[in-house]
Amino acid sequence: MARPTEQYVSVRELALLVRTPSRTIERMVRFELIAPTVSEPALFFKPEVIPRVQKLVRLRIELGVGWSSMGVVLALMDKVKDLERQLDQGR
Repeated sequence: MARPTEQYVSVRELALLVRTPSRTIERMVRFELIAPTVSEPALFFKPEVIPRVQKLVRLRIELGVGWSSMGVVLALMDKVKDLERQLDQGR
């Protein structure tokens, strides 16, 4: 029988996939920018979190967005996307 964590990625695996240090992933969790699906005995994430982590890493590296501001930036980006979708539907 497969263990439940086999369908998830660990902090280390996620860090390798997005080419960032494990401590960066842990910092994202601390700032509640991502949430692990399993937290005991260790942190594990659904693979669907990968694009979000990639976006967070890009915001941090390319734009220098601070961790404490990241949630606000993501919310604004989501709002812009929603408004663009509404505009497209109105055309």
